[in-house]
Amino acid sequence: HEQLQSAKAIKCYAKDMKITQEEAKAIIRSQVENAWKDINQELLLLDRQYSSLPKSVIMCIVNHAKAVDIFLHNDRNAHTYPHIIKGTISSLFVDPMSI
Repeated sequence: HEQLQSAKAIKCYAKDMKITQEEAKAIIRSQVENAWKDINQELLLLDRQYSSLPKSVIMCIVNHAKAVDIFLHNDRNAHTYPHIIKGTISSLFVDPMSI
């Protein structure tokens, strides 16, 4: 269902901007990359105690963004296709990590 929502968003954006769906997809991906840069910038400022936002707010945003990134990996959602995330979950919670 989320994949359909993503496809609808791309189609709507393409139609509104009068561009192709491929161009819309590229623009949306660029916006996502820029959003990650903004998030990382806030994290760097937080480490230096220059952030204008409380740490709890920033960490909530970061954790939500991470979850969305994992669950909507490569335009396919992990809720509909759970095999996509199986390895990630195993590496985080099941498989031991050697140091």
